[in-house]
Amino acid sequence: MKTVETDSTEPNTTAAANGLLAKMQDFRFILTIFFLQHIFRITGPVSRMLQSKSADLVMASTLIDNCMKKLSKTREETDLFVTLKQEAALLF
Repeated sequence: MKTVETDSTEPNTTAAANGLLAKMQDFRFILTIFFLQHIFRITGPVSRMLQSKSADLVMASTLIDNCMKKLSKTREETDLFVTLKQEAALLF
């Protein structure tokens, strides 16, 4: 399998690939990905509905209101960060 890290003849490209790989393997990056995944689970249905050609405005409004309530609840949920941290730690 070819990779930029091993097969590139450009030292700058290799260094950049190594730097990117190191950052992607950092615990904070993994934790951020888990948090974004949680957010997208909440906002995904609303996003898909708003992108459809046959979106019902009343239904969209209801979904947006529910989405905002879930996001506000997420902000107040103190155990969420601990849970996401534990899930991310399983990858290490």
